Amino acid sequence: MPFVMYISLLTIGLLHPFKISVCEVNYNGTNKSLEMTIKIFQDDMIYTLHQIHNKDINLNDDQTETKDFISSYITQNLKVKVDHELREATFVGYELEEDVIWIYLEYSKVSNPEMVEIEDKLLMDAFREQNNLVHFKYGEEIKSKMCTDGNTLAVFSDFKNW
Repeated sequence: MPFVMYISLLTIGLLHPFKISVCEVNYNGTNKSLEMTIKIFQDDMIYTLHQIHNKDINLNDDQTETKDFISSYITQNLKVKVDHELREATFVGYELEEDVIWIYLEYSKVSNPEMVEIEDKLLMDAFREQNNLVHFKYGEEIKSKMCTDGNTLAVFSDFKNW
């Protein structure tokens, strides 16, 4: 690894002292789906993908390889179960905004769930201090859970009483 790149990766952790991501999940009753938006600091995503693939990652690069790296990483480290059944996400895409990356996923054929379990291990393989905040919106109500290295599971249920 070139020295300049090594120094750059070392200083990434100094750019923002808190390691956090935000995952917003919206139950869309009309479409019978879970719509998910994930917000991650770009430098954290670049660092993590570099650690996995040992290659320079440019999020501005619209090539299929970059999209595949992101999609693969997200689907491996973010698992969703609806009523105890593991669901597969459709990777909708991503956008860059200033220093964050917005990642969009959708889980279809979700009809009136009784329980949604989200295992969020994003970036925890690269940063032990990583915290992942999960917001779940059902109707007009929103509940939130924090996933950490020791507790990566956020469970939402009893929606009729929200």
